[in-house]
Amino acid sequence: MISHSKYLTSESKTKSLTFDEDHSTDSKYPTGAIIGAVVGGSIGFVLLVSPSPAVTGMHSVVASAYRTGESIFVPGTYASYYSKNGWYRGPFYMTLGFYNTAGYMVYGKGKDDVASYAIKGFYSPITRRMGLQLHYQIGTGDPDQNIGQTISAHVQWNEYQQQFEGNYYSSIENAGKDNSFIIKRN
Repeated sequence: MISHSKYLTSESKTKSLTFDEDHSTDSKYPTGAIIGAVVGGSIGFVLLVSPSPAVTGMHSVVASAYRTGESIFVPGTYASYYSKNGWYRGPFYMTLGFYNTAGYMVYGKGKDDVASYAIKGFYSPITRRMGLQLHYQIGTGDPDQNIGQTISAHVQWNEYQQQFEGNYYSSIENAGKDNSFIIKRN
């Protein structure tokens, strides 16, 4: 017998651990642990290498939403409509360009019944939203309405209507939740 009492106190040395040399249940050759490690490692490797349905499914959902989101942000001419005092005005036309390599920026230009404007903003293919700033160009359009103001439009893609819908806010008017803004692909 081999006595292992290195870590035992002097009081417990009489109860030292002993192992039989015949490699039975309490042997110094832990065969059960080795077999468990090999089997567990093999199962872990298989799970790691083979695609998990939960992970693959979630990846597919995110990738699908991303692809769908990207496909609605197509550069081109769009029709815009806005409501003021309960009445819709439009269609007016704007040109939008979407730049995913520049931090998902939107640039463009347009013209409505007020004046011509430059567009700058952001979009998200995941949430399908845009935040646009329409900067009216002084000296264009109706001089009584155009004083170089900025309009902020916050819109989200409506799958059923196939258009962006939201609200606009003016830098010179108390406009808000009752002022709708719509952008449709032309």
